[in-house]
Amino acid sequence: MRKLYFISIVLLSAFLLFSCELFYPKQEEERTIHIITMGFSYVNLDGNILENTLRDQHGMTEQLIALAESSCCNWNVIEFNDGKYEKGWTYPQYDGGNNPIWRGLGYRCYSNTEYGQAKTYTAIKENDEEGVKNAIADVLRENLDVKENDLLFFYYSGHGDADGLVIPYYGMAGYTYLSPETLFGIMDDFDCFQMLLIDCCYSGVFIQDGDLEGTIGYDRSEELDKQTVLNPFDIIANAFIKGFEKGKDGYPKRFTISAASKNQKSLDSDQHANHDYARYYGAFTIWALDYLGYDFEHFSGAYRVHGKDLTAAGLYEHAYENLTKYTRMTATPNVTASRYNLVLFDY
Repeated sequence: MRKLYFISIVLLSAFLLFSCELFYPKQEEERTIHIITMGFSYVNLDGNILENTLRDQHGMTEQLIALAESSCCNWNVIEFNDGKYEKGWTYPQYDGGNNPIWRGLGYRCYSNTEYGQAKTYTAIKENDEEGVKNAIADVLRENLDVKENDLLFFYYSGHGDADGLVIPYYGMAGYTYLSPETLFGIMDDFDCFQMLLIDCCYSGVFIQDGDLEGTIGYDRSEELDKQTVLNPFDIIANAFIKGFEKGKDGYPKRFTISAASKNQKSLDSDQHANHDYARYYGAFTIWALDYLGYDFEHFSGAYRVHGKDLTAAGLYEHAYENLTKYTRMTATPNVTASRYNLVLFDY
């Protein structure tokens, strides 16, 4: 009897968890999409250069703008960048293709009313860890006017560490770590729906504030074909209980998708993927962009006229399923799991 009871709880829990479309919070039509993207190539840090991060950032920024406009939303953008493009490709829309910044960390801000105008980068001239963190926080707080129903979309492409995101100093003097606690602390200042996409090594350290604080994944330290599950019954049962404790108005407002688990490195490209542009984008990012509808052929955002809603769960599922098996086992995308889903764009 006890065994039957446990099985019933697990099945009911699984139904609540994976029938996300029944439970997502309804969002009102009028809202602003706040787009924050970071792309770093670490050009002057020996041995740490990344080839595809700026193309990742450009693609994500342009596609999110296109989706915001095609869903009739206002939008604004804050880009952080270290300004060196990879070989054979120039970063579009900046001084005829020149690098936006030659050295170190910089940012630029613009909105839908300023799109297409020349917007220069402002250098963040900080060379210590706290200075860089505080500067990033100040830029966001000074340039974001967020309402409760808005969507804040944060995207990062660069190096990652077990301690967090790797942010270059001004002049490439070194770098600091933006920990989950620091990033979430900054994001806590903005009371709105939030979608965080993090494409870097060890990015699973950012999967920690949903109903499910564990995921199914692969550990590279084990055999590549060994799938590991941490306390699956406890994870499902706790999510089930937490969901009812929260009530209908207690849904999570922040969802995070990572390119890898907290124990794995991610891939700058996926040479095994069945995609014409796989070698030019991060292995996870290319499928995130594919789900969002990016125009790879013209390196530009594509409007979405009709179709199904784009959701957090849908993005994760699309990226996970399209990665090759080898890549998925080497760098396994993780997601903040919840009985709720987050609608990113509806049509």
